[in-house]
Amino acid sequence: MALTSVIIPSYNYAAFLAEAVNSALRQSHSNIEVIIVDDGSTDNTAAIAQRLMQEDVRVRYVYQANQGLSAARNTGIKNTKGEFLVFLDADDVLHEHKVVAHLQHFLSDEKIDISYGSSRYFLSELPEKTYATIALDEQDWMPKVSGSAETVLPALVVNNIMPVCSAMLRRRVAEVVGDFDTALKSLEDWDYWLRAAAAGCVFAYRDDARLAAFIRVHGISMSQNSLRMLQVQYGLRRTQIPRCLQRMVNTTLARQLQQDNAKRRLRCLSSIAAAMGWRSAAFRQLCRGESPVMLLKLAYRLLRRKHNG
Repeated sequence: MALTSVIIPSYNYAAFLAEAVNSALRQSHSNIEVIIVDDGSTDNTAAIAQRLMQEDVRVRYVYQANQGLSAARNTGIKNTKGEFLVFLDADDVLHEHKVVAHLQHFLSDEKIDISYGSSRYFLSELPEKTYATIALDEQDWMPKVSGSAETVLPALVVNNIMPVCSAMLRRRVAEVVGDFDTALKSLEDWDYWLRAAAAGCVFAYRDDARLAAFIRVHGISMSQNSLRMLQVQYGLRRTQIPRCLQRMVNTTLARQLQQDNAKRRLRCLSSIAAAMGWRSAAFRQLCRGESPVMLLKLAYRLLRRKHNG
């Protein structure tokens, strides 16, 4: 079966790297290559990567000066040879049958560009216990949508539909969508799915436990800074989502989604104002260039909140 490339960016995750790499190497589908992209680590990531390369010829190591997660993934893509791509963060692990289950999904329908399933979250201290969300509960948050822009973009306006490690992509997706946005320090996967949907890529969800990636929850997880996540979400709602919706064929649905996104953008901006202080210089900088209508709605919302105590 086809060569599958597993891209593992790592920045100072030497403590977890071997576990992540081995979860890729132990796949029941053996036609695998693993690309470790060291994003300027200052720990012993390089030494561990060298050892892993000596142990298995399917492992390759690429070093770059620190540029961030998106840049590391882009470097990984450029160094792959596979027909299919999997993104795995260096502190996470894959189900042993994940790759073969995705390949079976792709074989069932050649139109599928992005195959995905549900992921599970776990604590480093208790790896045998997994959960449906990063909050370590069983609330089912994934919308499980299949199709192209008309189906997937409405879900993506609401929220990200999956972590990047939940998916497996045909190489043609990377060719059509382009690079991960290096300006984003979080939610770069949400941005990528938005652009993929807008470009006409076909998403397909499959309810199959074998598709799982297991995402580690720990003190240095990049996904735990809520204010930063809100700021990035606001940026996506202000620029990327409206831009993607403009590419929809169904203009009536696009207008409805633009209105929905504007409401969610206002709520997001209001939450940021509460966290940063609406008078702060940082908040004013964030709002620079925002539409007067949006700022008036924000002012009304803040005044009403103050009045209600």
